[in-house]
Amino acid sequence: MYVHLKDRGWLQRYLQHVLDEAHGKEPGVYRQYAAIVRNSMPGVHTIDAFDQPSSGWLGDACNIEVLQLGKFDDTLDVVREHVAAGGEAWYYTSLLPRGRYLNRFIDFPLLKTRLLAWLDYRYSLSGFLHWGGDSWGSNPFEITELGLQVGAPTTGALPPGDAFITYPWREKNSLHSSIRLEAMREGIKDYELLHALALRNPEHAIRLAQKAIPHFTDYVRDISSFRKMEAELLVATE
Repeated sequence: MYVHLKDRGWLQRYLQHVLDEAHGKEPGVYRQYAAIVRNSMPGVHTIDAFDQPSSGWLGDACNIEVLQLGKFDDTLDVVREHVAAGGEAWYYTSLLPRGRYLNRFIDFPLLKTRLLAWLDYRYSLSGFLHWGGDSWGSNPFEITELGLQVGAPTTGALPPGDAFITYPWREKNSLHSSIRLEAMREGIKDYELLHALALRNPEHAIRLAQKAIPHFTDYVRDISSFRKMEAELLVATE
């Protein structure tokens, strides 16, 4: 496979997953396998999700660290060191976080979903890893909390919509969108506009992002206030 990727010039387009959410004794195993990937596939970047603090053991074993929201509030300095050394930092949500954090659950306000991309810009993160996209179960239109059939310990173990952000369109062998997916799409547009604004006025861009999200659990909750920020962003990027 590596020879094929190299011959096609795809080494920079391919990402290699090693081990999802290393727990217990797995971090040491993760580092061993990551070293094998590095040695066997030079130039290929690794990407993995971590739902526990990775400082102290991960080091440079992973190129793109995907951190679970709510688990790295107090370790941003480690995240920034990783990025400064040439790595990337993304984040994801999976079952958690709940409460005052942003997420894309069905029973959360849509503004929480739209602001997910704003959080990326606010904290200089560069990606969002979806869990989940289409783990529907038998009837996601009515059973929104189950989602994941395999591995879910009990019915209702997963929060509503956690396992999917699309719906099956089985008659067409296709997908239906969701209002949450549309909200995320609008947030991604906001993210790109913030980057466009930063090319002209980086201080204005970060100030606006910090105004929208002062902290991980402190963000604009009033729709009319958000609309004013949205309008300010649109005007500033005309």
